[in-house]
Parts: sequence; structure tokens; C-alpha cells
Amino acid sequence: PVLQLKELHDSGEGKYTFEYYQADRNFPYHGTTAMDMWGYYNGGNKDANNLLDSIYMLDNLSKRFNGISFTGTLKGMLSHINYPTGGYTTFEYEQHECSRQIARIARNPRFPSLIYFGNKPVGGLRIKRMIDYSREGTIAAKKEYSYTQEGVSTGNGLYFPIYIEDVLTRGLIEDPNSFLEPPNVANYASDKNHIEYRMVQEILSDNSSVFHY
Repeated sequence: PVLQLKELHDSGEGKYTFEYYQADRNFPYHGTTAMDMWGYYNGGNKDANNLLDSIYMLDNLSKRFNGISFTGTLKGMLSHINYPTGGYTTFEYEQHECSRQIARIARNPRFPSLIYFGNKPVGGLRIKRMIDYSREGTIAAKKEYSYTQEGVSTGNGLYFPIYIEDVLTRGLIEDPNSFLEPPNVANYASDKNHIEYRMVQEILSDNSSVFHY
């Protein structure tokens, strides 16, 4: 079972309730392998994305890895906070995206480089919009977030799981069957942020902006 905070009672204010995306559907069992390379649930989607196109070290690296799924990652994310006053806040998300990645490449494997490769999806979600509603259901305040400059993502990929393809051999004959080894802990730190943004624009209800660097 997945634990979720559903209610919070404040003796001085009243009851807060919390809602989550896809909370009415079954959650994956602990130990599921239906996840993308960053460890986020992807609903069993194994379609490879193209993030590795220009940053892998081994020329024969296969693309048979689990792909990113926005719907899968969204599962269980906070969607509503309902307040004792009758108002509520909604939360919308979007897929992480970066345009540059810190990685070691074949021509300079000893030292990591910051490689530009265009906007590419990355595991995990970021906040897109938060809207506060009054008890009457009218919008009281709104915040939206932009993570691009002139159409280019300000995201930098900090960590990337590296897979190594092992090719089975029988004597001198290469076996067509091969498999990918999981990422080494030295290559990917799952307990650290794997992406950062150089700039985030916060757009308020009156269309004014606050820039965070």
C-alpha cells in the first residue's frame, strides 16, 4: 500500500483535505521495474526516448531502456489542497526538460563536459501552475512558471545513469543476445537532484513576473 496524507485537523482552524492525481487507481507494487532511468514510475512504458543521442560514450550502446511517461510519473502527485474556509488550491505539473547535460563523452572521457543537445525530456515533474480558488469557486490568485529563455530550456542535467551493454560471446562468435547492466552508483546518485534550472520565471495573476536564478 501507498501512504498518503488525506486529512489534517487543526484545532484552531479546522480540517484540511488533500487530493492526488489518479488516487482512485491501483498503485504499482513495491519493487516494480516499470520505471524510467531516473527511477520514476512509467506505467510499463518501455519506449526509448532520444536523450542519449549525443552524450553516450560507447558507440554500440543500445537504446533498449525504459522510457519516460508523464502520465506514469504524475500518478500520486498532489492535485488539490482544500482549506477549512471552503477555498482550495490546485496544482498542475509538467515533465522536467533540459537543454544541456553534464556528461563524459568519448573524445574526453576523463572529465565531464556541459553538452548542449536541444530540449529533451528528463525524469520527474516540475510545477507548472498553482491556482487559489475562493469558496465560491472564483480564482483568487494564480502563479505560473516558465523554464525557458527564447524557447530553450534553462535546465541543466546534473546526473545521468550510464548503462553498459554486455554482448554475450560463444568462442569467437558474437551472440545476438545482449543485455544492459544497471547504472553504477558512481555514475548516478539517485538521492541527489538530477536537474537544475538556470532561471525560472514566476508569472503572477496580474501578469507581473518574478525571476529566480
